Amino acid sequence: MLLNILLNAVLIFGLLGIPAMSFRGAALATTIAPGSIPNRLPGLQNVYLAGQWLRMPGGLPMAAASGRDAALAVAKAAG
Repeated sequence: MLLNILLNAVLIFGLLGIPAMSFRGAALATTIAPGSIPNRLPGLQNVYLAGQWLRMPGGLPMAAASGRDAALAVAKAAG
């Protein structure tokens, strides 16, 4: 988490001599830093998460894609 915060600051705002990358920097920092956001909640069966921040770089297309993936997971679990 701390690494993600530091990388976000460096890559978004262009600190330490690295060019500013705006939202692309946020996507890259989240991809580089360990610990991606899971699409399941541990301990809760048949609970799937969907939303723009489960996939990088976020936004409406990524929210739709994660919703599709959640719907497919539910359908697969139902048989």
